[in-house]
Amino acid sequence: MIATEHLIQEKQLQQLYADCFAYKKKQGSPFRLITLQHYKVFGGTSPDIQQIADAVEQLILSLDIIDDWQDEDLAEAAPWMKIEKAQALNIALLFLNSSMNHIIASSFQNQNAAARCMHQCLNISIEGQYLDIENAISNEEQYIIMCRKKSGSLLTLASLLGSLLATDNVPACIASYASDMGVAAQIANDMRDAVNITGKSDWRKKKRTLPILYLLHPKVEKGQLVRDYFAGTISFEELAEREEELVHIVKSSGALVYANAVRELHQNQAIAAIDSLQVNRKSKQALKEIFLQKL
Repeated sequence: MIATEHLIQEKQLQQLYADCFAYKKKQGSPFRLITLQHYKVFGGTSPDIQQIADAVEQLILSLDIIDDWQDEDLAEAAPWMKIEKAQALNIALLFLNSSMNHIIASSFQNQNAAARCMHQCLNISIEGQYLDIENAISNEEQYIIMCRKKSGSLLTLASLLGSLLATDNVPACIASYASDMGVAAQIANDMRDAVNITGKSDWRKKKRTLPILYLLHPKVEKGQLVRDYFAGTISFEELAEREEELVHIVKSSGALVYANAVRELHQNQAIAAIDSLQVNRKSKQALKEIFLQKL
């Protein structure tokens, strides 16, 4: 049981809270490990870092719950998708509140800096989510900015929290490589969703992800079906009836090759930045492996 459950008096709410947290843990998430590994790499030894890792995990879960309902991916098996949207938002608020409490209640010397870091990164991530939902992206540059804000800021949060609680001398490159890894992870996720026509909401919502931006370019011959759909010439129902054809277009048009090239660029930039850290080779390798799990 996690500590916040003992502050919840409503038994049903307490059970929902526990079910959501258990589901998230079963799924696995690199954010907790990223926090712990950075703390270890920079010389941290206190067992209290587990409390901070819990805070990061709960913050990410709160955002996952909100994101799933905003995207309306209702086919998900997550516990928060099986209850009323309004109640799911209450659960998300509980996890968000709990994550902040973990930081405030910690005994680390840099506790205040950790709290400021969490708030700053969270604000940036919310900006990124706003841009994603606004869906006014028209080119690669705007897409990368959105990715850095939405996903890069959260990996930056996990990395910086672990580091600044272990040392006063946090290398500037940490924010850089965490942000690049976040961009790479978002692109990888969008590539998977580009071939999932009806299982996710990206196509239904006409999300302008990197593979889709490629197909929307008028010089891409195989993208006419996609351009017709985005122009409103055909409906989503008509598009879904041509799902097999559309998946073939996505795979054969060069859209995934293009997106993967951009993903690899940011991944390689991140790896180069990790290699520049003044830590031993084993520590660098451990950091790379944890980040690459998300890809």
